[in-house]
Amino acid sequence: MTGCAGHPYIPAVSVVVLNFNGRDYLPACLKSLINTEYPEDKIDITVVDNASSDGSVELVRQDFPEVNVLSSGANLGFAVGNNIGIHKAAGEFVALINPDTEVTPGWLGPLVETMKSSSNIAAVCPKLLLYEDRLAIHLHSATFVPEELGLGRDNRALGLRVYSVRSSTKEGEVFEVEFRRGFGGVEVDEGGREFRWTNGIGEIGIFGRGEGTVLIELSASRPDLSTVPFAVDLVGEKVGEGVASSDLITVPVQLPGSVWASARPVVQNAGSELLPDGSSRDRGTLMTGGSPYADWDGKQYEVPIDVFSLCGAGVLLRRGPLLEIGGLDEKIFMYYEDTDLAYRLRRRGWGIRFEPDSIIRHHHAALANEWSPFFLEQVTRNRLYVLLKHRSYPMFGRAVMYELKNTSCLVLGLTRGFLLARDRVRPTLSQLIPRLRALVWVLWMIPSLLVARNQENQTAVLQDKDLAEWVVDP
Repeated sequence: MTGCAGHPYIPAVSVVVLNFNGRDYLPACLKSLINTEYPEDKIDITVVDNASSDGSVELVRQDFPEVNVLSSGANLGFAVGNNIGIHKAAGEFVALINPDTEVTPGWLGPLVETMKSSSNIAAVCPKLLLYEDRLAIHLHSATFVPEELGLGRDNRALGLRVYSVRSSTKEGEVFEVEFRRGFGGVEVDEGGREFRWTNGIGEIGIFGRGEGTVLIELSASRPDLSTVPFAVDLVGEKVGEGVASSDLITVPVQLPGSVWASARPVVQNAGSELLPDGSSRDRGTLMTGGSPYADWDGKQYEVPIDVFSLCGAGVLLRRGPLLEIGGLDEKIFMYYEDTDLAYRLRRRGWGIRFEPDSIIRHHHAALANEWSPFFLEQVTRNRLYVLLKHRSYPMFGRAVMYELKNTSCLVLGLTRGFLLARDRVRPTLSQLIPRLRALVWVLWMIPSLLVARNQENQTAVLQDKDLAEWVVDP
């Protein structure tokens, strides 16, 4: 596309940063945005502040005079706050950027070029990398299959039992630890201690900085009480070995400061996928034993592709269709508003694309307490809300039954807690109350939701059955 006299057409872009008490991350975010490689007269940056109490607004006005500030007056949530910025935006394209992100200098150009390549594209997703790169520690051992030994129906290949992974730096800090591929879910041993099995090669992710030590507590329980040789490697180099038995041992792994040069980036989101239950999942997020972790960046995330959904932490949107569909759904306070937006765009025939040459770093959940009662309530209710709005009644019914089953289990656990283990009452309540609140909210919203559903079905080009092509295996 070209402008007058053969000059390339450069569209104006409005960047909206929704902030709520993000002072610790906002300066780095804004500095990176100001350093964006894009014509200065074609980009503007606006911070919409949801009544922060940490001095965020004062900081922006003092240190970033070139940034516009809009105060919403209250914590109105993600959808309403971003809509304020979207409606005030002057650019043809609008970028939504979380305050806990840092963009690379060349992040915007590839997104704009992809958007310009087709008038049918309404959203372009960058590659969101987690801010901290990871080191990989691998535990190698032989395995056994209980079923093959006549010990029940457990057909898993079981290697080592890993009980804990502790770490410390010379400065007294701790490294963050995550269980990655090759680990099962949490189980309880004969003495009541929690552990995870490896499947023969267990990958532990470490992130942080500095010199220190990682201590891995493990055993190798075998039906015949035999011992099991094992080896440990750090970023592909063998750093230890030993023999494990049913007794617990602690294996130290030294991390020299120089090893961090071998840390690798991991992908939080490379566009989002549609799952069979109607929810969406970050493309790049994998599961091990029921726990999510971010995949290593690699070739599969270097190819531009069409994706079903987007991530609201960082995305470029075409403002026209965004306004036509009413912006983000303001009944969704936080979480799943981006999935709902994707449903509405997709069902009207708009395209959503992933562009790997645009890279943004994200301090994931730095400004939101993931897995808190508030998080659990919002995710539960908004998932059901989106399903009833866009998908079939049977799918919505299955999701409700699933939540009712979880709630019933929590009620039973709470009852046992009162009778047997009162120290477990509070954790159970922190899970139960948000789910109950979510179910009550959805029940209350059903009349207005049915109206919204009818409007969507009348307006949308694609119906529920037409979305099957986007479904991926969980």
